[in-house]
Amino acid sequence: MPDRSAGAFQDILISTYRRAFSPFTFFILGSSWLVAVLAGPFGTYEHLSLFSRTIYWGAIAFFGVALGLSVRAVLFWWLGSENSYRFSLMAACALTVILAPMVIAWRMLMAQSAPGLWVSPPLITFNTFVVAAAIFTFRKFLMPPDEPADEVPEENVSDETSEVRLLRRLPDDIKADILSLSASNHHVDVTTDRGRALVRVRMSDAIDEMGGVEGFCVHRSHWVARDAIREVRRVNAQKIVVVLRNGDELPVSRKYRCNLEKAGLFLKSKAA
Repeated sequence: MPDRSAGAFQDILISTYRRAFSPFTFFILGSSWLVAVLAGPFGTYEHLSLFSRTIYWGAIAFFGVALGLSVRAVLFWWLGSENSYRFSLMAACALTVILAPMVIAWRMLMAQSAPGLWVSPPLITFNTFVVAAAIFTFRKFLMPPDEPADEVPEENVSDETSEVRLLRRLPDDIKADILSLSASNHHVDVTTDRGRALVRVRMSDAIDEMGGVEGFCVHRSHWVARDAIREVRRVNAQKIVVVLRNGDELPVSRKYRCNLEKAGLFLKSKAA
């Protein structure tokens, strides 16, 4: 069962909104806003001026992102994982219920100065749901992993037993081979072959609960299982990443490169 305490919700909310201030989020928000303003979908190009379209789509984009992050945090806290179609469907429905009435009211207000601008509540609700469902479904492919938050120990494995006790903390639908652990405030983001879940546990304890699984700390807040590593790649002169078999890329800091070098994994690296 996921941790549904007030403290867990606070940590998840902080972690979620921290992404709102990342360069990636600003890029997605800005580019979507620009495309909507220039393309003018749903009759806004014909009936609204450039200035009005900028205001109209800017408000929708801003509130859509803010409400979407809140919905994501609440459902992540309740379900313990976002890697399922159930999560995407519930999130899209919740965001539609909240956002669609706001969009309808905003469009009705804009239509007062642009009589030709149509207002169709059913169609607006449907369009809101479709966009929300698409965003939540593909979100994990578009969003980068959380920035590291907590320091992790240099030891790779602190337990010689074969049982991976950390699996007991995961939802049944994502229990599989664990690929990586990433510290996030007072939680650890656990990635398996089936998806991801946020677990309320210290990073050092999570590593201890990996049992006899061989792995490496590649960054102050990232640990990876050796069997999950597909390659080590140099992005540029300063940046090196480890690529996992699920396609995730995690940064390798200078301090922890020695862990990979000792294992001979740098011999498999490829220059970008």
